[in-house]
Amino acid sequence: MDILDRLRPRWRRSDPEVRAAAVREMGVRDQARLETIARSDPDARVRRIAIKKLEDPDRLDGLARGETDEDLRAFATERAREVRAAIASSDGSLAECEAALACLSGEHSLAAIAMTAAHETIRHAALARTTGDRVLRDVVRNAADPMIRRAALARIEDPAILRSIAVGDGRTDLALQALERITDATMLRAVADSRTAPKSVRQRARTLLAASAGDRLPIGMKEGRARQLELCLVVEKLTVTRDLLEAAKLVRTVQQEWAGIARDVEPREDVAHRFHKACDEILDEAGSRARREDEAETARRALQENLAVRTSLCERVEGLDDTAAPSALDDTVAAWDRLAPVTDDRVAALARRFRLACENATARRQQRGARQALLAKLEAVVVEAEALAAAVPVPAEKTWQALEKRWTALAPSAAEIPDAVALRRRLESAGEELTRRQHEADARRGEAQRQNVTRLEALCARLDDLANAESFDAKIAASAGTCVTAVAVETSADWTVGRPPARSGGFAIVPFGTVQFASVCPHRPVPEELNVRPRFALAKCPMSVLPTKR
Repeated sequence: MDILDRLRPRWRRSDPEVRAAAVREMGVRDQARLETIARSDPDARVRRIAIKKLEDPDRLDGLARGETDEDLRAFATERAREVRAAIASSDGSLAECEAALACLSGEHSLAAIAMTAAHETIRHAALARTTGDRVLRDVVRNAADPMIRRAALARIEDPAILRSIAVGDGRTDLALQALERITDATMLRAVADSRTAPKSVRQRARTLLAASAGDRLPIGMKEGRARQLELCLVVEKLTVTRDLLEAAKLVRTVQQEWAGIARDVEPREDVAHRFHKACDEILDEAGSRARREDEAETARRALQENLAVRTSLCERVEGLDDTAAPSALDDTVAAWDRLAPVTDDRVAALARRFRLACENATARRQQRGARQALLAKLEAVVVEAEALAAAVPVPAEKTWQALEKRWTALAPSAAEIPDAVALRRRLESAGEELTRRQHEADARRGEAQRQNVTRLEALCARLDDLANAESFDAKIAASAGTCVTAVAVETSADWTVGRPPARSGGFAIVPFGTVQFASVCPHRPVPEELNVRPRFALAKCPMSVLPTKR
């Protein structure tokens, strides 16, 4: 392992064993990193461990869609199912549990939720979607809620499943309820002879078996037909009842008694016709009513599931902050569009809520982009200011003023951005540094000027001495004048006499016009050398060297 590999986090190292150990140590707070590992790690075993640690079913669904390994894709799908089942069975918010339940369709998952869910409505909703007598038998045996057990038992139609409940080691009351629904003599005989069934269950099975097997006295013709007529009248009265479902139950009971009597006494043809007609009418209407109620219940459950999913999507969009990826909003909108259209006032209200949440999420994302662009402009101004503060030579004041003007134009829009405060401090530091350097440059320039003034005074005094001397050497005077001119030129950058001096080669020279040598040395004739060289007159103002031409 090289040094660069050791500097990486453990989950990014080259050794898959080290990465796997690091992933095992991650927890709930590392969901985003676990998703990254599950998507991108080259080792399938490490990806499997990361998938097993994920707790977000939406992340797992995304991994299942993008995974190329068939085993890992199936594992991610199963893990998403387990997480949703756990959420639906938890004591969390009802909306969250309903949303998780709406995404599940497996019979075993629905049965587990019906048996263990914390919310009663979730248990009943899961049981309503559970089909299959074998799965319902598991609910009868293992559910903690008595209402769920009874409701599951009432939906079982297979006599063999009912027999297994009756002879099982479960609750005796459930065994008796299952036994009451068995009408087949063979099944009743099996329960009565079972060694595992409770004693009370075996005794009840023998009683039912005796009643159904004909262990009764034969009925006479007269009594039988009288009873058949009574049963016919009972059924005909039931045709006008409002509770058709209860009437259908009574009709089935009456039909069983009619069948028992008909084995001994043949009914009259007209009575039999009336009886069967009334029975068929009641059962047909009851069946139609039951189908309508089932359809209404199915529509109601579908509406509730649709509302739960839409509420969950609204909450998801409302929870998106300005740092969320654009794909998060796009995926949520796509999930909303995939939902089946439903005409309901609650769905319309949720649609308005979802649309407003999407608009707010988009606005937050746009505001973040505008803030980042503004910060980039402010950063550019600060970087330019810092470069200006370190520039050589020291720049002019107007350059800094132009930068401050640009900052002032941008600053009001960044008043509520926390990062702008740090940029403002950097700008102020650069301004202070530039001011300090300008002061230092002014001090150096002032010191150089003071030194030149001292030199000029000495040279001017020498010119005075030469001008007043009895013996005058023109070459010496010209040389002294040249020195005065050079020093004055060096000093004249910030010097004015009356009006701004003219510039020559970067130095200031004050033109004086035609001044004769006699103005300096009135008692001396003008030497020929001074007629071809520039002549100088020393003004009464300090540091004034005035060149003249003929």
